[in-house]
Amino acid sequence: MYQETISLEEALLLEQEGKITIYNPHNVDSVFSSIKEWKDNWETLRKTYRKVPIQKLTSFANFEYIIEHKFIEQHDFTTVNWVYMYGQDIEAKVKLEESNSKGQYVYILTNIAFPGICKIGKAVTPSKRVRQINGAGTVSEWVLKYALPVSDDYKVEGEVHRELANVRMSSHQGSQREFFEIEFEEAVKVIEKVGGMFTTAKPIYY
Repeated sequence: MYQETISLEEALLLEQEGKITIYNPHNVDSVFSSIKEWKDNWETLRKTYRKVPIQKLTSFANFEYIIEHKFIEQHDFTTVNWVYMYGQDIEAKVKLEESNSKGQYVYILTNIAFPGICKIGKAVTPSKRVRQINGAGTVSEWVLKYALPVSDDYKVEGEVHRELANVRMSSHQGSQREFFEIEFEEAVKVIEKVGGMFTTAKPIYY
């Protein structure tokens, strides 16, 4: 896979725009306060895919960017070193998480044509499921906004639906049991409350 080399300044702009996640595999000090956060991102990646040999992790993750960072050693302020970090597109990160998780999710879809309504369901691969839904002749497409990886998607979905029974509604776009008159933020709270003990990884926001 082709990797584009960019400066840290370029990477920071992409990160601020919510387009990439930055990974720092080095133990270095820097004037950038985020460098510890980037190190934590790398350690989380290592722990999540612990079965992947460390020397193969960068190719496994398919990082799109190599980030060049020149920094001055904090202890003497004279030694200059170059560090190479990595950037990963958010969409690529989500796909990696989906394809290597335990494969069970409870998700939320929203639709601009139906404000205040969420479709809450379960799927092995939420991004594939939303394509199936939108490919069934929908007038306005549903958008995948959130997915929680869980160990028992049937149980969590069922409990969430029971919790929201009073706001369940009918719909012309599929099974009425999955459509609820609820704001997105509230739907997330309910799923995370119900699915707490079944959660296998961090929730994914799209």
